[in-house]
Amino acid sequence: RHQLENFHGAHHKSAVTTAWPHLSHPDRFVRWAAMTAVMHQPVDKWRNRALGEKVHNKRVVALLGLCKVAAADPANGETVSVDKQLAAAVYKSLGEVKWDKLNHTGKLTLVRTYQIALVRFGKPNAHAVEKIIAQLEPHFPAPDFEQNWLLCETLVFLQAPGTAAKGIKLLQAADTQEEQIEYARSLRMLKAGWSTELRTAYFNWFLKAASYRGGRSFSIFIGFIRRDAVASLSDQEKVSLKDLLAK
Repeated sequence: RHQLENFHGAHHKSAVTTAWPHLSHPDRFVRWAAMTAVMHQPVDKWRNRALGEKVHNKRVVALLGLCKVAAADPANGETVSVDKQLAAAVYKSLGEVKWDKLNHTGKLTLVRTYQIALVRFGKPNAHAVEKIIAQLEPHFPAPDFEQNWLLCETLVFLQAPGTAAKGIKLLQAADTQEEQIEYARSLRMLKAGWSTELRTAYFNWFLKAASYRGGRSFSIFIGFIRRDAVASLSDQEKVSLKDLLAK
């Protein structure tokens, strides 16, 4: 890790060659140091290598780094034009990643990389969105909460219609209030795939959550989730659910 950190913040001709084998290192700190070392090198020296990396656990980390350095971060107020050709190449490369070729960390990184790409590059065309949904949705729900968290919020962003039923099922089955809140938070922006039954189950959860306890801002946070959830309703849904919403 210390060796890799020597490449941080400076261009070095051997940085990419030295760091690349460690992009799939089992230690997250070594893996992150390797990605950071690569990110600090000129993009044209490693962009194509990232897009064509054969080892899928390395590819997702390399593409995560590429998304971070190749496009502006809206949170920083940067205004730059999106490289549409690069964006298309990144989405194509991510779409070629096989879920069963990834370890647990690789699966998390794949979904997280999609999230960063969607924020930095913007949502691709409808056909590309359908391909991403087809790649991710069969693995949701996943065997663990970490994967379900990322998959749920990503599929909601893409407005995958099957997410409502799956998300509500996970919300109802979750043992802890922390897990329940995460699913409720993710589902608040979903507009596709709802039935009256699913919507009713969702808003009934807010009545249940009223008895939960947390920090000083806890109830405010739940209120923010509810506000966004109500805003995602159609006018017809607001009418049909008015008695429940009034509670």
